[in-house]
Amino acid sequence: MLRNTVTVAIRDYSKGVQATILIKMPDYATPENFEAWRQESKIMTIEVLRHTIQDCRNAEKAMRGWNPVKEGFYSDQASTYGMELMRRGGKK
Repeated sequence: MLRNTVTVAIRDYSKGVQATILIKMPDYATPENFEAWRQESKIMTIEVLRHTIQDCRNAEKAMRGWNPVKEGFYSDQASTYGMELMRRGGKK
């Protein structure tokens, strides 16, 4: 498999249809990612923001020493959600 790709397999055995699609996805956070996270964070509750930030921090920690680019991706994601939490007066 190619690096930085996601494989999506579509199968409908009743019709005998099968397809595999490779989608190129960068490991690093793009400007589009930051914008999507900012928009998504605006509709999250405080509780969901806190949970999501912790989830991102756990993923960041899991990537440490293994994939520094993905570690940075999850750090950026957590920070973006954290900024929304702080904007609302919540604490990290």
